[in-house]
Amino acid sequence: MNPSSSHDSDFLYEKIAGEIRSLIETGTLSPGDKLPSVRKLSGQKKVSISTILQAYMALESEKLIEARPQSGFYVSSVSLLRFPEPLEFCPSDSPRTVEVADNVMELFKAAGRSDIVSLGVNCTMPELISNHKLGKIMSRVSRDHSEFLSRYMFHAADPEFARQISVRSFDYGCNLHPEEIIATCGCTEAFNLCLRAVAGAGDTIAVESPTYYGILEIIESLDMKAVSICTDPKNGVCLQELTNTLEEHDVKACVLMPNFQNPLGYRMSAERKRKTLEILDDYGVPLIEDDIYGDLHFRGNRPRPFKAFDQTGSVLLCSSFSKTLAPGLRLGWVAAGNYRDRILRLKYLNTMGTPEAPQRALAEFLKSGGYDRHLRNLRSSFQRHICQMSQAVYQYFPEGALVTRPEGGNLLWVQLPETIDTQELYRRAMERNIVIAPGSLFSACCLSACIPHDEPCLFRNCLRLTCGAPCEGKVEAAIKTLGELAVDIASGVDSGQKAG
Repeated sequence: MNPSSSHDSDFLYEKIAGEIRSLIETGTLSPGDKLPSVRKLSGQKKVSISTILQAYMALESEKLIEARPQSGFYVSSVSLLRFPEPLEFCPSDSPRTVEVADNVMELFKAAGRSDIVSLGVNCTMPELISNHKLGKIMSRVSRDHSEFLSRYMFHAADPEFARQISVRSFDYGCNLHPEEIIATCGCTEAFNLCLRAVAGAGDTIAVESPTYYGILEIIESLDMKAVSICTDPKNGVCLQELTNTLEEHDVKACVLMPNFQNPLGYRMSAERKRKTLEILDDYGVPLIEDDIYGDLHFRGNRPRPFKAFDQTGSVLLCSSFSKTLAPGLRLGWVAAGNYRDRILRLKYLNTMGTPEAPQRALAEFLKSGGYDRHLRNLRSSFQRHICQMSQAVYQYFPEGALVTRPEGGNLLWVQLPETIDTQELYRRAMERNIVIAPGSLFSACCLSACIPHDEPCLFRNCLRLTCGAPCEGKVEAAIKTLGELAVDIASGVDSGQKAG
């Protein structure tokens, strides 16, 4: 057999690792089961021994399998299948004013310190996102297109950037036309523009519960109200509760993230996406869709966004490259359907235009195929990180901790026993130079300024962890410390008392 090229070898070991991983996750292979020997599996798959070793080493780093001296490889005795996931629905709510900005700013300020282990802000280790080729393209574009720096941008997007977004959209069923694309300064500006296009001060926006705190920040800044819709950690927003909310309240728009949602990580099925759009269309409510994690699927094809099922032009699709490639570029985009002209006018009023040089450079990078190669490595890394972090949580956190099992992205949602308040855990963790994102940030229902004192916070015992780096060294030590602090809180041990 001729040796495979480096690219083919990488593809083969990832494919084989994925097949074994699937057998473990579906229960076909159970904890303690012995895997075929390296030589035997090499013969069965007709690949080199080194390819099988790479696959086994990848699974071992995820702690899904373990090597036993003089014996071979076995499915790990500590398997994710032994632990339950959060399954409870959260009750829907009435429209509320939102007060989250101060809490989020405190989180970001703390996470920016060099002495902090940040598990609360979704950042990826630089080694995974730095790209030498993209940097070279940036330099060349700046040199060859000096006009980009000497003029204002008065069109919606760089033509090449819009064309590449359009080409990629065919892969996930959207068939976007380049003229639909409006370039934005990250996904945050896209959300801001979309909300301003469909609603005004005092209006009500329906959101998932829990939802990304950045959405709540924007709703707060625009003096709008949020109404929370109960959301299942595996299937997404509850359709009956969505219908009830639209029936009872004058909702101007709905904001949803169907693919690897932040913070739950769920992937909504195609049929559920269709039904959701049917419900919203029946009530004439536009959908603002966040698809920022759509490219980070761990297996199979890229999931289709809501926009792929849009028949009425009522879906405003937002995305960016901040979580997948270059957060420093702050480059996002929106395909806004019926609201395109309104959003373009708001864009001119907001920032006039998005810098052309980064758009052109990213367009050339997309065209070269570099982005797809980068994504393969990033997905594989994030999947390993999530498995490592999950195992660490189950190993170090109090008994009864529940963790989601996302099929993509790089986030975990952890539900602790009800005796543990994650706001208190956040405070104690900060004293140890560890930052987490407490559950209260992810719903307007959880903010003490917005709820009666006798009303429980839905997510007071929950937190979100980011898996942008391996759960090793300082990160694993931080998880162990968090587990010890959580045990102290559950036991009623005061932090000052223990320190003394």
